[in-house]
Amino acid sequence: MWIADTILDNVAKNMKYSDHTILVRGASQTRSLEEAFIKRKVPYKILSGAKFYESEEIRTVLSYMRMVYSLTDMDLMYTISRPRRGFGKKSVEKLKNAAAQNNCSLFKALGKQIEDGDITQKNVIEYYNAISELHDTYVAYTCTDIVNKCLDMGYRQALEQDIDQTRLDNVSELIRTITALEEDNQEKVELADLLSHFALFSAQDEDGEYNVVKVMTIHTAKRT
Repeated sequence: MWIADTILDNVAKNMKYSDHTILVRGASQTRSLEEAFIKRKVPYKILSGAKFYESEEIRTVLSYMRMVYSLTDMDLMYTISRPRRGFGKKSVEKLKNAAAQNNCSLFKALGKQIEDGDITQKNVIEYYNAISELHDTYVAYTCTDIVNKCLDMGYRQALEQDIDQTRLDNVSELIRTITALEEDNQEKVELADLLSHFALFSAQDEDGEYNVVKVMTIHTAKRT
């Protein structure tokens, strides 16, 4: 918050937002800055892919959480292949056709295919069962519990096996953020409210923004 307040004080003294540049060591450190800038309504731009909430691993975890909440077709398509479960293009096409023929969601069509024995891949069946069970019971859990249960569907293990530990570090930072939000809130944080909170960051439109605070990693700064 101190950085955001300092920038606002400087702008009040006729400086521009674009007069400010912030260097961070890695993408995980942009999370607290983005939270503060959104809260203080400070326009900003994260340079060269460092934006925390737009990293693939964070988008994947949030997609899992949205899937648990509302079983959307878009989030099913995104999460069922992260990590890979042997559900390729042909399987996806069959699933879409089944959903269209039965005028139902992809998730419901997936359950029907599993019930009929058309899908036998263990990983896909485990994915369906885990999502279905958590969708039915998520109201009984904290959001920290929910994110950890989502990660236990195979994505955490995939990250732990990834050579690039930055991705696992980013997800750990997301979990800490969710836990902190819950601890700071006097009442239970509902999953819908948490997802709405995170949607603020993905909705940031940077096109055509020039008078903004620039945030970049030290590595990016060395290349400029």
